[in-house]
Amino acid sequence: MNRRKFLSTLALGGAAVGGFYAEQKLISPIHGALEVTEYTFPGPATLAGKKIVVLSDLHYGFYFGEAETRIVLERIASLNPDIVFLPGDVTDKPHYDLTDFFFLYGNPTWKTYFSPGNHDKDAADDDRIERQVKDAGWISLCNEKVEFDDCVIVGMQSGIRGPIDYDLLKTPKYKIVLGHEPDYWSRYTGADLLHLAGHTHGGQILFFGQPIMLPTDGEIYTKGYYKRANNNHLIVGRGIGCKFVNMRIGAPPEILSITFT
Repeated sequence: MNRRKFLSTLALGGAAVGGFYAEQKLISPIHGALEVTEYTFPGPATLAGKKIVVLSDLHYGFYFGEAETRIVLERIASLNPDIVFLPGDVTDKPHYDLTDFFFLYGNPTWKTYFSPGNHDKDAADDDRIERQVKDAGWISLCNEKVEFDDCVIVGMQSGIRGPIDYDLLKTPKYKIVLGHEPDYWSRYTGADLLHLAGHTHGGQILFFGQPIMLPTDGEIYTKGYYKRANNNHLIVGRGIGCKFVNMRIGAPPEILSITFT
């Protein structure tokens, strides 16, 4: 859904949410609302007993700054992860300077893997955010992979910004895929795969349990856990930040915590 259509739809619900927004517009929805959803999966021996934390869609710069960053980092640290995965939209605009964000992020004990979302790039060859991520010590994967003895971490390109390299999935190893838009899971048909996605914000604003808007390539798999045969799984996190309006209703911000057995 484009911006104009979204805002038109939002206007129709204005009477219902106007009072709520008047009270909340100066307060980021992350305050007091950040949830942690836990999953346990059988996985490769390399990751047995490891805890993975997944966060997405910070949209840094859109009502997300120092205070919100500190809240997220405190919650991550309390989970004591071995690895943090961020499948896209660390920022709201690809031209933003993330120096302050990375200063707060510091040099934690965990490794951080990143794949770009549609808000991290203007086009397939736009690597401004990826360069900042790498300078901060994160592992940035854009149609790239990192292989271990019995598993591979694959970071996909945002399908909205450029082509996805499906050949990266042609391996018998267990595959953890960081891919921002969840609907591409329909094409990840191989065995032993876990796709970690964001992008949808869980709908961000729900009326009677239904989202009033969903983004391109996030209309089929909107939030939560999905599975099919051959040990093939998808988890769509609701993400942290907001887009268009600084508001969440019925879709609170979320961090995922995954432990492999």
